[in-house]
Amino acid sequence: MLIFVHSRAETGNTAKALRDIAMERDELSYFVLEGGATQEILREELVTVKNADLKEVLQYGFATHHAGMGRSDRELVEDLFAAGHVSVL
Repeated sequence: MLIFVHSRAETGNTAKALRDIAMERDELSYFVLEGGATQEILREELVTVKNADLKEVLQYGFATHHAGMGRSDRELVEDLFAAGHVSVL
């Protein structure tokens, strides 16, 4: 799922809000299956992430992407989304 917002700041706020809603509803497993390969891949990749907003949401299957992020973070998000490891971008 791709969600477009109007500013760089809103990308992080939106991703965190959606993650929080999923947590409140106990629906995080809809995005990353507990104990699955995706969960392990996201945890492994998390150590390379520099963007604070991305670091906060990635392990839950959510990600941010905008021009203000470093190239390595943007490429990581693109690869993870293309591989189906990130559900909400």
